[in-house]
Amino acid sequence: MMKQRMLVAGLSVLLVGTGASTASLYLMNRADDEQARARTEISDAADDGAVAVLSYRADSVDADIAHASSYLTGDFLTYYSAFGAESIAPAAKDRGITSSATVSASSIVSSSENSAVALVFVNQNVTSTDAPDPKAASSSLRIELTQVDGRWLIAKLDPI
Repeated sequence: MMKQRMLVAGLSVLLVGTGASTASLYLMNRADDEQARARTEISDAADDGAVAVLSYRADSVDADIAHASSYLTGDFLTYYSAFGAESIAPAAKDRGITSSATVSASSIVSSSENSAVALVFVNQNVTSTDAPDPKAASSSLRIELTQVDGRWLIAKLDPI
């Protein structure tokens, strides 16, 4: 009788321990999945935003600037909107400038619940009516992002 009680007690402890371990592993894996998903969202926002800011065509530059603005927030949105209207759009229209950017690599430098920093490497080709052969350039960008209403938006973009 005593041996049966000890066996039942031992099995109970084993089952409780196994259940706790399983629950702990599940919660850790779930947290890892959420972090991976957040990092992917941040990376995609940085990449897509950088491409949008650096890509435009003479015949659609106003719409391209408006599209790029949808990836931005705060002071950078204000700056880019003004710079786009006063410099990018007139130059693109007058000189027939087309700029096409692609991301060659990127990485998240740091992230927290509502802010992140990404490093984005961009290749850019620019043509114009007076220089129809593409001029290629590569650059590195340090991009600060802020989460606004569930979306990651670019708050600052600095070439490095």
